[in-house]
Amino acid sequence: MASTQFLCSSHLFPSSRSSFRSSHLPRFKPYGSSNFHSKLHCQRPHLVRAMVSDSNTSRKQVEIEYDPEGRINKLADEVDKDAPFSRLTLFSPCKINIFLRITNKREDGYHDLASLFHVISLGDIIKFSLSPSKTTDRLSTNVSGVPLDDRNLIIKALNLYRKKTGSDKFFWIHLDKRVPTGAGLGGGSSNAATALWAANQFSGCLATEEELQEWSSEIGSDIPFFFSQGAAYCSGRGEIVQNIAPPLSLDIPMVLIKPQEACSTAEVYKRLRLDQTSNVDPLTLLENIKRNGISQDVCINDLEIPAFEVLPSLKRLKQRIIAASRGEHDAVFMSGSGSTIVGVGSADPPQFVYDDDEYKDVFLSEAYFLTREANEWYQEPSSSPAASPCVSETKKKKKKKKKKKKKKKKRRRRRRRMTLFHFFNCAILTFGPHAVYYSATPLSEYDTLGTSIKAAVVYLATALVKLICLATFLKVSESDSFDPYQELLKALIGFIDVAGLYFALAQLTHRNISQNHKFQAVGLGWAFADSVLHRLAPLWVGARGLEFTWDYILQGLEANANLVLSISLAALGSLMWLRKNKPKTLIPIIYVCAGIVATMPSITSYLRRGLGWHFPKIVGFELFTSLVMAFISWQLFSACQRPSL
Repeated sequence: MASTQFLCSSHLFPSSRSSFRSSHLPRFKPYGSSNFHSKLHCQRPHLVRAMVSDSNTSRKQVEIEYDPEGRINKLADEVDKDAPFSRLTLFSPCKINIFLRITNKREDGYHDLASLFHVISLGDIIKFSLSPSKTTDRLSTNVSGVPLDDRNLIIKALNLYRKKTGSDKFFWIHLDKRVPTGAGLGGGSSNAATALWAANQFSGCLATEEELQEWSSEIGSDIPFFFSQGAAYCSGRGEIVQNIAPPLSLDIPMVLIKPQEACSTAEVYKRLRLDQTSNVDPLTLLENIKRNGISQDVCINDLEIPAFEVLPSLKRLKQRIIAASRGEHDAVFMSGSGSTIVGVGSADPPQFVYDDDEYKDVFLSEAYFLTREANEWYQEPSSSPAASPCVSETKKKKKKKKKKKKKKKKRRRRRRRMTLFHFFNCAILTFGPHAVYYSATPLSEYDTLGTSIKAAVVYLATALVKLICLATFLKVSESDSFDPYQELLKALIGFIDVAGLYFALAQLTHRNISQNHKFQAVGLGWAFADSVLHRLAPLWVGARGLEFTWDYILQGLEANANLVLSISLAALGSLMWLRKNKPKTLIPIIYVCAGIVATMPSITSYLRRGLGWHFPKIVGFELFTSLVMAFISWQLFSACQRPSL
């Protein structure tokens, strides 16, 4: 019997990797080495040696070498000896949208956009070889799920080039996929642009770059961008490309985090509502970035709201990255239509990505901005120190830890000062009007503090009952969309507040206090307890952040509106339950006004979720409504106090 021994240069069947638990996560490597698909780590063998011998005789051993790549290269060399070259390996980088504004919906169903595109150092590797076939291209790849026929943008791009130039060259293409699909990074568009560039090089540059850019818009809106120098302001469907000088330093690090789930671009655009988009001029955003660099307020993506509706966990991921970074990232935003979240300013992923099982299968990669020279294609990054994974990880970690410690010390000093400053400013805005109202009205003269405290205790008990009802009857959902049935239940549960006010006004004993002062004291205590319960903790947590946002100011103004509404509702309750001799014509008006005030939380919820109003607009509505209801309540109270004729 002849025995055969195979000595392979690489493993044909590598052992499967263990599941990505927090304790088994692979080492974080830059520029695309990631865990988004285990097949990324399996490379095809370049050389197979077979040693054949006869165990029963003393015949000499015969060594057989099989080099599939060498065979392909040899065949490619024989295809067209007049071609400039027969093989070409190109880097196919992806992009991010630093900002993405949707400005209009077109008659053809597409949307007009205005966006700052920038190429980054994460990308695929594509190998092109001339094929002896004169009818078809052959595409292979290292991952499953990628179409290998004319549905693939690479094949579409090669067909387009042959159609435009009359070239008769066909290719063998191998795609080493590193950019995840459905990520909003334009990996497929980049592959198509790279294929057009490669076909043009094989044909002796029959077309100019401008022609390639113009042709490419026929098969994809994002493809023309990759024929820029790496940074461009894009408009129209994305095919109008204005090449600009890089507005940001190329060595700014960033981290890309993509959950396993992908966002369907069609579904995201289907849920897009133009009334929910930003109203900031995109050219203003571009000028701000050129002048001041990148920051959170300029990284606007109008597709985030619909993408977060399609994939609610993506919104939570972005929020957790912002909270965990503690200011290390200059900006955290979604790229394209999702589902990649980009953190610019630091290449370090947040620790929770490694610790939580929820994120065990996320795609992770560090990157930086990339450009290209004129008449040259993008070069695969290799010169950056961060790009060499052979450097000792322990040394890197030690250096990073030292830097982090220094940064933390500075932050702690600054945080101690800013925490108290922000907290007291917002607390004064939130609770100051309560103190002013108590001291500026006769409430302080008649010693109604006890009444306010009793009302506050009743409010806390009422809030507990409401919480139990909400937990019992409402379903838990991460979606931020408006559900009429759920909102109706919330409104009905909200009327428990009316029952609580009735108990505070009619059932509690109040000594030496008139009806006029009673409803004011009860309303004041009610509003104060609401602010303590719902505003105090968020204020303290928010004040500890490194960046102050106007949301905390708006929350303080919202607390002021709630104070006015609480006193108005107490006044209306006093008329309903305590005032016996009141004009019958006013009774329906009193009950309608009380119903409006009691359902204000449901009304604002509809404005936010149903109509897509932003928080500042809602707060403005609450302030206006509270003043109107206060005026009406006061007029009703005055009318009921007049002696009947």
